[in-house]
Amino acid sequence: MLTTIMFFSVYAFCLLISVSRLGPARGADTTPLRILFPAYGNPYNADGKAMWDKLAYLSHDLPAGLYLDVIFNPASGPGKTRDPNYLDEKGVGPLANVQGLRILGYVTTSYGTRPADEIKQEIDKYATGFYSGYVSGIFFDEMSSDLDTAGYYRELASYVRTTVKPYGMHEVIAIGNPGIGEVQTPVTETRLRDYALAMDQLVVFENAATQYKNASPSAVSPFLKPKNLVHIIHSQAKWSPQILATIQSRGAGNLFVTDDVMANPYDKLPSYFDDLCRSVAERNTSH
Repeated sequence: MLTTIMFFSVYAFCLLISVSRLGPARGADTTPLRILFPAYGNPYNADGKAMWDKLAYLSHDLPAGLYLDVIFNPASGPGKTRDPNYLDEKGVGPLANVQGLRILGYVTTSYGTRPADEIKQEIDKYATGFYSGYVSGIFFDEMSSDLDTAGYYRELASYVRTTVKPYGMHEVIAIGNPGIGEVQTPVTETRLRDYALAMDQLVVFENAATQYKNASPSAVSPFLKPKNLVHIIHSQAKWSPQILATIQSRGAGNLFVTDDVMANPYDKLPSYFDDLCRSVAERNTSH
C-alpha cells in the first residue's frame, strides 16, 4: 500500500509539470503572481483555526512579493446573520484580523439559475450589511459555462463594482468560477470575448492534479491576460517551484495549489503552504 501511494504521488507530480495543454505559452509577462486562497475552514475547528491564524499572521507581516487574496465563505454564502466564529458584534474575530489581505465574499450562482436580484441581496450582506467594510470583492462560484449567460454575469460584476467599497489599497474585484475551460452553445469570437470579459477574473481550471495534464485548453484564454486567469489545483501531494512555471506557461497569473483532497479540499492549510508562499514571492521579486 505504501509503495502504491508513493507511486501515485510521483505520478501526479509528473503529470503536473508536463507539457502544457490549458493554454499557449506566453512571452515575458511582468504581472505578479497572486495566490487566491479558498479559506473554507471554519475558525471554530482546529484545522480552520490554524488556517485563519496563518492568514492573520501574513496579513500583518506580508513578505515582499507575496500577493494574497482570500475567499471568505461563512455559510456557502453570507448566511442569514453574522457568524460570530468569524466576527462578533464588536467587530472582533478572525475576519477582522486579515484585513491586510484582499477578502472576497463567496456567492454561488448555481450555474446561472439563481435570479440576479437574489444574488444581489447576498452581495449586499457583504457590501452594506453585517459584513460591511470587511470584504473587497465577490467570488461567484458555480458559474455557468453557457455563453448565453454573459449578460447575467456582466450585470452581477457591475453590481459588485458599484456596491462594494474597498478598504485600504485593495481594488474591488469580481471573480467567476466555471472551473473548466470549455464553454457551451455556438461559439463565435464575439460571444467568447463577451463571456470572458464579463468578470474581472475567471477560474478556468479547478480540479485534482491528476487532471491537470490533460485538461482541455481554455476557450477564453486568448481574450484574457494572466492577471485575469486563475488555476486552482487540489490533491497535489508534493510541492515544487516548477509547478509555478507550469501554471504560468498555461497563461494563469492567479493560483492555488493544495494537497488537501475532496470532499472539501479547502478546509485546511496545504502542508506546504509556506513553500508555496515563498516560491510565489521569490518568483515575483526575481522578475
